Formats: sequence, structure tokens, C-alpha cells
Amino acid sequence: MVIPYALHALVEPQPAVRVTAARALAVLAFDAETALPDLARALTDPDVAVRVAVLEAIGEFSERAASFAPLIAEILTRAMTDEERIAATDALHNVGAVR
Repeated sequence: MVIPYALHALVEPQPAVRVTAARALAVLAFDAETALPDLARALTDPDVAVRVAVLEAIGEFSERAASFAPLIAEILTRAMTDEERIAATDALHNVGAVR
């Protein structure tokens, strides 16, 4: 199965690999309980592109990721770029925290 490899790739040294891993998990991980804890940890990634991809991935889990809304809101308050702010806002909307 691909999911364990994608979870492991979230901590690879190359940001592009981490971005790809987050995007893969958004598409392939049907079990939110498996993917969301690792994705949440990746929200502290030093690379903004990785954080944006992770926010987008978390948003794909919709209301199954609702418990992550406070963490996403915190990311929104300290977002460094417009792209990150937009991704956080979209993720909040997608997980049902904003109607």
C-alpha cells in the first residue's frame, strides 16, 4: 500500500517530496485517522509550500478533520504568505469550521 510510504515522505529532507506526499495523502488516504496526525505534525514544516500542501490535504478530509480546526486557525493567525492564509481559510471552510 502507498499510504505508509507517503506518510514517511512527509519528513523527507526535500520540500518537493514533502509537498508531493501531502498531496498524495489527500487523494489516497481514505482513513482520516491514519493520515491526519502526520499531516497535523507537518503543519510546522519550515517550508511554506509544504504547509500550504498540508493545509490543502487536511481540507480534503472535510468534516472528518473538524477536530483540527483550532490548529488550522492558529496557522491562519501566523501565516507568512497570502497563499498560506488562503489555504488555511479554505481548510477551515472545508472542515466545517466556517460556514
